[in-house]
Amino acid sequence: MTTELNYKKIRDQLSPELEKSFFNRNPLLGYFTWLVFISYWVIYYFAMNETIPLLLAAIVLGIIAEFLSMANHDILHGSVFKTRWVYLPLTVCISTLTLISPDFWRFWHDFHHKSVDRWTSAQKPYEMGYETNGYPALRKLIGPLELLFYKVIHLTKTQIKFIFDRRYKSEKNIQLKIQTAWQFTIIFSVKIILFWILPFKQWLFLELGALFVQNLISNVFLVTQHAVNLKKNDTVQTFSLRFPKWFNIYSLYLGHHVEHHLFPNLPSHKLPEIRKLMKIHYPQFECVEYDVVDALKKIY
Repeated sequence: MTTELNYKKIRDQLSPELEKSFFNRNPLLGYFTWLVFISYWVIYYFAMNETIPLLLAAIVLGIIAEFLSMANHDILHGSVFKTRWVYLPLTVCISTLTLISPDFWRFWHDFHHKSVDRWTSAQKPYEMGYETNGYPALRKLIGPLELLFYKVIHLTKTQIKFIFDRRYKSEKNIQLKIQTAWQFTIIFSVKIILFWILPFKQWLFLELGALFVQNLISNVFLVTQHAVNLKKNDTVQTFSLRFPKWFNIYSLYLGHHVEHHLFPNLPSHKLPEIRKLMKIHYPQFECVEYDVVDALKKIY
């Protein structure tokens, strides 16, 4: 019996079991995300005025920034707000922390989802033509710290490369390049201004330190969810993770990764229902579900 999971086939089989209302958007997450974003800068302000110890502020800001990154994932998949003028201001604000322009993220991430949909044991995924797996040499040397370099160096390089990439020259892609350019300019400007106005010690904790904490959390998802090391037999190279309930709530169920690829536009709080259905109808699911500790041990 094959253990391969064909996402298109499973999606077609599970869809009739899901009511249309199951896919209703969740704007409450968007409103809550605005509050969290504002709280980020309130904490930042108090840390600048030395009301909060810098080390504590760096840890808290990193944790909040990663939540905002995960909320951004839901928002840009269209499961929170319907219209662009409602979600774009929020996602552009969050991009100043995540370092990737929202319109480029949607474009790039769409390639990823199409890739996984066609992924079988006989077909390798395709991407944009850019290297997207971080830096393997750094991974061997510094493990989870790799993501600090990935965020700062790779995402910056990739966005600039896309803006000047002549392969994407249709009218639609030219418009996307313009959008990416102005959004990336905002990100870059905010970071330059903060570097300029902050004393070096504060910048080291509130910017670099917070980014470091955020990326340690990001690393758990990014290196496990499509890791070659976790592949069993001929399973598709996409994996879900088991976390404690409190972490599932914090991470907006981002560990439910196979489930997310089945229904990318589904509000994240509904993903546990997809996991239940998968375990009922597809015994192969056990081959793509890992306890997070076991997964990290196997990779590192």
